[in-house]
Amino acid sequence: WTRKSAEKGYAPALCRLGEMYRDGWGVGINKMHAFFCFRKAAEQADAQAQYHLGQMYLCGAGLEIDEEQAVFWTRKAAEQGELEAQEELGRMYSAGIGGACDQEAAAFWKQKACEQIHKAMDYRALMLKKHRQRDLKQ
Repeated sequence: WTRKSAEKGYAPALCRLGEMYRDGWGVGINKMHAFFCFRKAAEQADAQAQYHLGQMYLCGAGLEIDEEQAVFWTRKAAEQGELEAQEELGRMYSAGIGGACDQEAAAFWKQKACEQIHKAMDYRALMLKKHRQRDLKQ
């Protein structure tokens, strides 16, 4: 079903198919097919695909390393709230990948990622508390 949905241009399916080709899940590893799928989904503003595309440019997986494109696509994903992209963009700015070192931008993106992590932890703590209260009433 993933392949059929991807063939129709459905961005989440394209992203999943890209992951399958990148990692060899049920298909042979094919970095160029992965790149094509991620690129097509990223152009539709799929944040996860944008992050994966940025990683491919950063690591040169199946293509030449291009730090500027890596930062470009990672930033697009980070701006949409993709947690891993926010963390990675913070590291990129801190290390000067794709341009000059920018500690202020690095701190900004690392903080954004931390805020998401804290919100998730607060939510989990709240759910745990509710479950415990329910269990005590029984």
